[in-house]
Amino acid sequence: MRLRCEFLADRGNGDGEPDVAVFRPSSGTWYVLKSSTQLASYVTYSFGMAGDIPVPGDYDGDGMTDIAVFRPSTGVWYVLQSRTDFTVSVDYTLGLSNDTPMPGDYDGDGRTDVAVFRPSTGAWIIKTSTSNFMTSVQYIWGDSTVVPIAGDYDRDGKTDLTFFDPPAGLWHVLKSSTNFSASAEYAWGRVDDVPVAGDYDGDLRVDIAVFRPSTGVWYVLTSGSNYSSVLSFSWGMLGDVALPTRP
Repeated sequence: MRLRCEFLADRGNGDGEPDVAVFRPSSGTWYVLKSSTQLASYVTYSFGMAGDIPVPGDYDGDGMTDIAVFRPSTGVWYVLQSRTDFTVSVDYTLGLSNDTPMPGDYDGDGRTDVAVFRPSTGAWIIKTSTSNFMTSVQYIWGDSTVVPIAGDYDRDGKTDLTFFDPPAGLWHVLKSSTNFSASAEYAWGRVDDVPVAGDYDGDLRVDIAVFRPSTGVWYVLTSGSNYSSVLSFSWGMLGDVALPTRP
């Protein structure tokens, strides 16, 4: 039995602090450890099934994280809305069985958009929340050899299209601030590293970071230094799964 761990920006306590959650595919259960109780108590929700991929995000725009899963077998996203106190769900169709779900706020309206990366074509396909998830846009950025990593690297309030190229050790960022017309490139990491982008320096921009399983070291290229300074942390060992918090 495998658990998928998530750090939720704010599961619904309204305290603005991250909650810790796991999704148990075998039973379709979410276990949420609440930050409002200093992580001393938890709640559970039955939502999902074996084979689903957890894709939490603020899809309804209430400032709290919704519980959501992507079902590769059907290409359907199921969202349990926090604004209904997790009693009402909605669903959206986008994706194929081999697509990678990449939820993010690509249109900058404060809501999570439904999006996938398609390795076979290098396409990012996004159903925007501003269109009530009715209209999709598409960008070609990457291929089947890269690792897609969405995040706001230029601090414009929108998610950028980003991928890590392990053989080359390069990060390629297609900036939303240029309407996805200009890119930046950063040399960071090596072929056996795991990308773990997140906001480690607290400036509300995503830092470029990798976890090196062979040594258990996290290497962070900080956005606050315009990606010129490095932080490193020893935490973990070979076989561990790195779980960065999302900004």
